[in-house]
Amino acid sequence: TTEFPQKETSPFRPQSPYGIAKVFADQICRNYRDSYGMFICSGILFNHESPRRGENFVTRKITLGIANILAGKQKKIYLGNLSAKRDWGYAPEYAEAMWRMLQHEKPDDYVVATGETHSVQEFLEEAFRLVGLNWRDHVEIKSELFRPSEIDILQGDNTKARIQLGWEPKVKFKDIVRILLEEDCKKVGVSLTGEPLQKKEIVFGKPVTACHMCKGKNLSLVLDLGHHPHSDDFMESERLQKEEHAFPLRLVSCDDCGLLQIDYLVNPDI
Repeated sequence: TTEFPQKETSPFRPQSPYGIAKVFADQICRNYRDSYGMFICSGILFNHESPRRGENFVTRKITLGIANILAGKQKKIYLGNLSAKRDWGYAPEYAEAMWRMLQHEKPDDYVVATGETHSVQEFLEEAFRLVGLNWRDHVEIKSELFRPSEIDILQGDNTKARIQLGWEPKVKFKDIVRILLEEDCKKVGVSLTGEPLQKKEIVFGKPVTACHMCKGKNLSLVLDLGHHPHSDDFMESERLQKEEHAFPLRLVSCDDCGLLQIDYLVNPDI
C-alpha cells in the first residue's frame, strides 16, 4: 500500500508470494465471518520480534552475527537493503493483542503495530553500539541479498486496537534490539563485552503455577500426554529419557480467562 501509516482499511498490495497468501488468509477470514456469522478475527500484525525469530530473518541475522563476531566465530555479516524501514514490535506483546481480540464482544480486524518505523541501518547501529563496535567494519552489502520487489516502509496505525482492546506496546525499539542481542550472546557464550560466560547448570524445566496470560492460579487439567524428553532428535530423545530428563506434557485450562496452555515451562536454552 502507498498509505502511511497503514490501518485496517488500507488497501493491500503484497510484494511477494508470502504476502499474497497472507492477503488470501485475511479475505477468507472476513468471508466466513460475514457469510456464516463465525467469530473470526483477523490480526494484521506488523513485524514482531523475539529470540525465537528464525536466524535467516534480518534482525536475528544481525544479532547472532554480532554474537559470533564477539566470540571470534565470524568476521562479517552480509546484508542487502539497509534503507528498508519496518515497524518492529515485541512478539509476546503481540500474542497478548491476539488474545484480547478473542475476548472482545464481537469479532473484528485489528492492526497490531507500534506506530514507529526504523530502518535496517538503525537496527544495525543500535546493535553494534551496544557492543562498542563500528558496524561499518563488520558489515558487507551484497546485491544478491536485495529483494526483487521491496517494500520501502511499513508503519502501522494501532489506534483501533488501543481504543477497542485497551492494548498498546510497551517494549520499545531499542529494548527489542537489546533483548535479541543479549539472548544471542548468551546462546553463543559471550557477554556484550565479548567476555566468555560461565556455564550454568542446566535446568530442564518447571511446572507452571499461574496462567501465562492473566496470571490466575486456578488451572484445570484438560489432557495428560505423559512424559516426553526435551529433544526433536529420536536418538537424543532416547538418551535424555534414560537420563531422566523427560518432562510431563499436560494441557491445562485457566479457570479465570479460559486460556489453554502447556503445564510445563521448558528451559529455552537447551
